[in-house]
Amino acid sequence: LGLAGAFVFLVEERPRFTVCGQPFFTGQPQEELLFVCAAALLAYGLADDEFIVMSNGYGGSLLHKDLAVVGVAVFYAALRPSSVHSLEHMFASIWTFGALFLFIHLGARIE
Repeated sequence: LGLAGAFVFLVEERPRFTVCGQPFFTGQPQEELLFVCAAALLAYGLADDEFIVMSNGYGGSLLHKDLAVVGVAVFYAALRPSSVHSLEHMFASIWTFGALFLFIHLGARIE
């Protein structure tokens, strides 16, 4: 929740960031998509035994990397519901090309 909250704060405050008197961000929805991806990648990287140690009694971590990414996405959507639909459309357009690439490469490896 803290990671998603920090990124929501950054998304909401991004028009105020300036470099040499010029705005650093344009306020486009694509910037918010990059913020969400950055939060998910950061959560994925931090959800490791070396950074977040929560023992389950068997020597492993209770926080799985994929679960950390889903948690960030859920909390981000809960904290910023106004942007969920635009982000959904952007991810759908990205997935169209990703699916083509994935299935072409999988089909080429099947014998």
